Amino acid sequence: MNTRTRDASQPRDWARSQRAWMDALLKPSPTPPWASWQGGVRHVEAAGAIYINNVRANVISALSLSYPAVRQALGPQRFASLVVEGLHRAPPTCGDLSGYGGWLPQLLSEHLKRERLEPGCTAPSQRSDADDLVWLARLEWALDQVRSQDSEPAWTWADATRDLAQPDWMAAHTRLRQPWRFWPLTDTRATLLTRLAAHLQAEWLPTDASAPTCSPTCSATDAPLTNAAPVALLQQGGRLLPVQAEELAWLQALNADSSIESATQQVLASHPTWRPDTIVQLCLSHGLLCPLRHAESQR
Repeated sequence: MNTRTRDASQPRDWARSQRAWMDALLKPSPTPPWASWQGGVRHVEAAGAIYINNVRANVISALSLSYPAVRQALGPQRFASLVVEGLHRAPPTCGDLSGYGGWLPQLLSEHLKRERLEPGCTAPSQRSDADDLVWLARLEWALDQVRSQDSEPAWTWADATRDLAQPDWMAAHTRLRQPWRFWPLTDTRATLLTRLAAHLQAEWLPTDASAPTCSPTCSATDAPLTNAAPVALLQQGGRLLPVQAEELAWLQALNADSSIESATQQVLASHPTWRPDTIVQLCLSHGLLCPLRHAESQR
C-alpha cells in the first residue's frame, strides 16, 4: 500500500508523470518513479513488465506489416531484436502506430556496418547484400507511408481513344501522377526482390485483364519483344513498376515538361530501334500518367 501523502494544493502534471513512467518502462534506470514508494513496488514492477511486453508485441506486429520483406530477410527473431532496440531509442508518442517506425532503415544500416567489422564478414558480396537490404527497408517504408494517399486524375484508355484520334496529340504534354519516385535497380537488388516477391506481391502493379493487349497506336505484332533488364523501379503511391532504360528516359523527359513527341525523339536519338508502345500501354493500363494537355492549356 502506498503510504506517501501529497499536497492537494499542488496540481499534478499528468502528462509529465506519464512521460516519466514511459521512460522508466522503456529505458530502465536505478531510480524509476516508483523507487521511493514504501509499498507495492513489486506489484508495480510486475504490472510494468506486462505493459512493456504488450507494447513490444504491438510494435513488432505493426512494423512486421510495414517491413514484411525485411523481416523475412532478417528472420523473425533478429527483426524483433532490431525493433525492440529502436523502440527503446525512439518510443512511440501516440497509440496510432501507422506512422511509426521510419527509424528502422537507419538502425538496420548501423547494425550491418558493425557486423562488417566482425571477423569473417569482409567479403564484397556481403557488403553489397547489406547495402541492398537497407535499400529494401527504405523502399518498404516509402511504400507503406504513401499507400493511402490520394493521387491525381489519370490518363485512361477511354481518354486515349479520344485523344489519339486528334492529329496533334503527339504535341501534347503529360507527366507522372503524384506521388511518384524512381528507385535505381541493380542486379543484386532485382535478385533480392525476386527472392522476396511473395511479401511484395501486394505492392506490385496488378495486371489489368480488362485493358487492351497493346497501345491504340499499334497492332499486337508491331511492338517488338525485349528481354532487357529493368534499371529502376517506378513507385507511384503504394505500387511498383519495373522500367527499362529507354522507358525511364522517356518518363523523365515527360516529367521535365517535354511533349510526347519531343520525349520520344530524345529516346530515339540514342536508341533508334526503341518503340514507346509498351510503356504507353502500361501507363494507360495502370493510370500512371496525368491527362494530356496542350501548350495553350498549361497555365
